[in-house]
Amino acid sequence: DTGELNRDQNLGIWVGFKIGTTDGMATVDNLEVIEANPLIGEALARVKKREHKWKQKWTEKRMKIEKAVQTARGAIQALFTDSNQNRMKPDITLNHILQAETWVQKIPYVYNEFLQGALPPVPGEIYDIFQQLSSAVAIARSLYEQRNVLRNGDFMAGLLNWRGAKGAIVQKIGNASVLVMSDWSANLSQDVCVNPEHGYILRVTAKKEGFGEGYVKISDGTNDNTETLKFTVGEEATSSLSSDMRSNLRERYNEQNMPNASEEAYGTNGYASNPMTNYPSDNYGANAYPGVNNNRNYQSETTRMNGPSNNYEVNAYRGSANMKNNGVGCSCGCSTNAYAGENMRRNDASNENGSGYGCGCRTYINNSTDSYASPMTTQNGSSLSGYVTKTVEIFPEMNRVCIEIGETSGIFKVESIELIRMDCE
Repeated sequence: DTGELNRDQNLGIWVGFKIGTTDGMATVDNLEVIEANPLIGEALARVKKREHKWKQKWTEKRMKIEKAVQTARGAIQALFTDSNQNRMKPDITLNHILQAETWVQKIPYVYNEFLQGALPPVPGEIYDIFQQLSSAVAIARSLYEQRNVLRNGDFMAGLLNWRGAKGAIVQKIGNASVLVMSDWSANLSQDVCVNPEHGYILRVTAKKEGFGEGYVKISDGTNDNTETLKFTVGEEATSSLSSDMRSNLRERYNEQNMPNASEEAYGTNGYASNPMTNYPSDNYGANAYPGVNNNRNYQSETTRMNGPSNNYEVNAYRGSANMKNNGVGCSCGCSTNAYAGENMRRNDASNENGSGYGCGCRTYINNSTDSYASPMTTQNGSSLSGYVTKTVEIFPEMNRVCIEIGETSGIFKVESIELIRMDCE
């Protein structure tokens, strides 16, 4: 008895077979679906009663679906600057992307309930929306990887591209890959080719357990140009980088490297105000938000303390998508491009440069922890409890920097490390 036709759902009739035991087989022959006479009397009343219960259950089911989809869409749209989904907000970290991915995975009824376990899975009524949202998360992940000058900074490829793996492991926590260091003698490092004409932002999301401190250090090998982000137990978000500090930092950089630089080149926040390169969303498949311009503020998910308000470009060199060592590559002889975001895919073991941007070239580590300014700190509002995101700026004087991870005692967990180039054109 099909009951009343629901044209909104356009369900039709599902015909499915499954074996109720773990062994044996079944053979089906001569399958027919024949329309019989209309229901009348007691049979019709029984179907209508069942139909009423079905509608109640469907209303509850639809509300559950709408709530889950709305939550996932909100988390995804908060990653991007607009509904085109071709530019990511500068303060978005890997944790925000993983959190959005988690919300998408929580959407119910993606596959047919009756045929659960079938191979391949049979799509359910919400399958198309699920695919659109999953595609949007993939776009965000791609933009994140393009923005990060580091290779395998999210540890999704284990310890690939990092030197000194002894005493360190990568642990899977939910949908995140977390670096865990439990030995004070453990030390990881990675050399990265950079452009001395640009400033860079080092952003680390990590958590310290037990005594001592964990740290992530960046240095270009010259005296007094080392920045260190330190993590201790029980840290909370604090505002430690004022606008005066940012202004002094920019002035110091201008005096040393760009004496004729004008204020207009940087804008009021110390970063270049050039527009970001527009990457067509067609390259990434379906858009989960057609015709919607819903640029939400992510401040409800994470508290940003005096963070930069500009949007970093995925590629700061517009029109140079195929730049390969355009006369400005690393001078150490590794033939590595000193620019990020130009056809560089992270976590790819088959990349021609294999061991990373520095290709194993060693960088002298300056033990000084003096900084141009105190690091910015944000409290990470994610499912990974207790993790804190910190950032610090560095203006390298050489074409290479070395990033080092270590700790003094206890356990140090690092979710992600980003090295983002400022647009100083």
